[in-house]
Amino acid sequence: REPCRLDPLGLHSLELLNRSLDGLAVEVRLCGGDADAAGDLQRYCPLDVAPLWSRWKRAMRRDCSVWSKLGQDVRRLRGRGLQSVVVVTAGDEEAPADAVAAALGVPVHVVVLGASGASSSGASAIAAATRGAHGAVELEADAVAAKVQLGNVLRALRGLERQRPTAPNREPDMDFLRRRAARLIQRQARAHLRRRRR
Repeated sequence: REPCRLDPLGLHSLELLNRSLDGLAVEVRLCGGDADAAGDLQRYCPLDVAPLWSRWKRAMRRDCSVWSKLGQDVRRLRGRGLQSVVVVTAGDEEAPADAVAAALGVPVHVVVLGASGASSSGASAIAAATRGAHGAVELEADAVAAKVQLGNVLRALRGLERQRPTAPNREPDMDFLRRRAARLIQRQARAHLRRRRR
């Protein structure tokens, strides 16, 4: 599809995904053109919509290969806390068998821009195979409609485990510790004197 017609859908979807990924570290690979190309890879913690959207628009091409790096990325990140994968595409090509096999055990959620649910069976197949969610954002969808159409994907992402914030390391309060130690020593001394008087 024409990239310019997908701009509003892409932006609506990215903003919705951003809210559902709050509190998570995210790695983004933008795939465009040759399947052998590495693609534009960037890490975010948290996800930052503005710079990502600028890079996304530059990477949008008709001949992009979104599945070419899926298996490689899953294998690379599986031991580093990978919980889930989100693939955003405007096509309905089926994922290669090797990509599906490599992703087994990690939910792959698929978002299809500009397609109806009935015409995105190829993209939904890998979501089903990996126990992921699938959402098709129709071409004329606004932000409200996109939220409804991506409901299953957004719920799955909101259910991912977040790392609990840890308390900042603080220096021990030496005055408090000295007062506490003095009280304990005085208590032990008084108890010792009481026992000697008996």
